[in-house]
Amino acid sequence: MEISDNCNADKNVESLTSCSDRERFLIELEFVQGLSNPHYLNWLAQHKYFDDHAFISYLKYLRYWKQPAYRKFIVYPQALFFLDLLQNESFRQAIAKSSVRELVHRQQLFFWQHYRPNRVREELESEDSHTTRVATDLAPDKPQPG
Repeated sequence: MEISDNCNADKNVESLTSCSDRERFLIELEFVQGLSNPHYLNWLAQHKYFDDHAFISYLKYLRYWKQPAYRKFIVYPQALFFLDLLQNESFRQAIAKSSVRELVHRQQLFFWQHYRPNRVREELESEDSHTTRVATDLAPDKPQPG
């Protein structure tokens, strides 16, 4: 395929979607990040979006956001976790229930509340342990009583 063919293909896609590649990128980015919200997932389920095969195909298509070149733009990385979960029909059915929505939301809040502080604490403990080992290794040997 020639470069001019690619340009023509881009123009054809733009004419079909009525948006530029940049606009499509931003729209898809916003949509994918919205998937990090359990209340939004519940709304999609209750409004039968997950019963639409075209919508499910769209969710499969959006998995390209997991590639490093794209995921670096994701502000809410849990969106990618939920994108994976949405590939599973049982999750799509379960998230329609308000009890599941609330459970997922609570777990998400606990994650936000504890994950980073726990990692920081672990890192500090690891550094302290490493510093102690280094100091012990570098300390001069005590003279033996004699």
